Amino acid sequence: MRRLLLASLVLIAGCASVKDLFVFSANGFIDVHRPDGSSMHLVPDDCSPGTQQAFLGFDLYARKSPGWTLRALEDPLTGPAVRFVYTDGEGRHAELLRGGQCTTLDVKAYPSGIAVNAIDAYSGSVALACTTASGLVIAGRVDIVNCDSPAVAAPRFP
Repeated sequence: MRRLLLASLVLIAGCASVKDLFVFSANGFIDVHRPDGSSMHLVPDDCSPGTQQAFLGFDLYARKSPGWTLRALEDPLTGPAVRFVYTDGEGRHAELLRGGQCTTLDVKAYPSGIAVNAIDAYSGSVALACTTASGLVIAGRVDIVNCDSPAVAAPRFP
């Protein structure tokens, strides 16, 4: 049985790249409204699973509009959390969001059942409506299927 499975994977790999096997998709957006009246409409087009950095969740970002990342995670002790990092003319900013700042904060992350070279694809969603201490209003929903990009390819915001 293992030989049949291995032969099938070799045939599939000959016809498609590893990225093609995962078929990642993200549907939705996040809107960010600043106290000065300006806003950002963020549409993620790539994702990194949290398993690469030892958390249950994912990092969302957009290669088409760089300068931001949204980390959504499920903490088994404290519940869902989101870290939103962005850059603007004033520098780099990071906002940590937990339930007390949000009317809606829901993060779901679960294995998609696909793994290649020890990279597990994750699916799930993040839905939030939060106001930060600095006055940002961050709201939206993104549904993710097969988040699989290696974390090394993701924009790095320590």
